[in-house]
Amino acid sequence: MSTSTPSTPDASHTGLRSRVGLETLAAPVRATCFYAALALPLAYVPLLVSGLETVSQTGNFFLLLGLHVLALALGHGHQPGE
Repeated sequence: MSTSTPSTPDASHTGLRSRVGLETLAAPVRATCFYAALALPLAYVPLLVSGLETVSQTGNFFLLLGLHVLALALGHGHQPGE
């Protein structure tokens, strides 16, 4: 009588592979968000100079502000030069 185990990959190996794949994908996203967080404040200037008189301008300002906060959060861990 022999016992056979199903042919499944080792859980630790699968976890490592998914972490490496996730880090490979996350690094460019983190870098893009980091540099976007640096550049987005430049877009505030035309909006603030022209004024936030219409609903559309105010909506665009808050959309830009939300994108900036998101870029700051996602790009926070990026180390330039690595």
